[in-house]
Amino acid sequence: MKTYMKIGLVITVAFVMAWGPGQAGAQERFKNRYSAGFGFMPEWQLGGSDDGKFSPSYGLFSEAQFSKHSGVEVGIFDRKFSYTEKLYSAGGPEVEYYEYNYNLQYVSLRLGYKFYSKILNFSAGFHVDFAVSKSEGGYRGEAFATYHDRYGAYLTFSKDIVLYKGLILEPEIHVNPFLCDQDKRVKTVDYEGVFLGLGLKLKYRF
Repeated sequence: MKTYMKIGLVITVAFVMAWGPGQAGAQERFKNRYSAGFGFMPEWQLGGSDDGKFSPSYGLFSEAQFSKHSGVEVGIFDRKFSYTEKLYSAGGPEVEYYEYNYNLQYVSLRLGYKFYSKILNFSAGFHVDFAVSKSEGGYRGEAFATYHDRYGAYLTFSKDIVLYKGLILEPEIHVNPFLCDQDKRVKTVDYEGVFLGLGLKLKYRF
């Protein structure tokens, strides 16, 4: 996972540096803009072991716009999963019923490039989700499950709506495919699905 993080970071930094010299003339007339805010993103997982599960995410983010159309963004978000698994056992004279409740939590760190325009904004970057807690409970038995860190890329389309001076509302649509280290002993990496969702950000531009 560390290797993928390093590669993603190098690509992001190289992209920003490549834009810098080429936009020097334009930046002489452009004053850097900085924003910070709060975002809420309801999303669903498509594919993987948790296919169809709902996952609300929320957190803080900041943006730095260095030219008319280019900037970078960074954020820290809380991702939670809650779902119930039902199992049946026919080992005895009667069918036994088991129900397991899972509450999972991840801290998601995100870094990416952002393109600004009057029509739509576009973001592309990478993320790492750290598994920070889990809780399992059930009826007649205990659930057994292991949860690992995840990482991948994300694409976002959004629109800035000015509410009042520097206060901006930004609705978005995002796609987030990701991988997971299922077994670190043999260093296997598995595709775990895609997060697809909407979002709403409220930010203040300084």
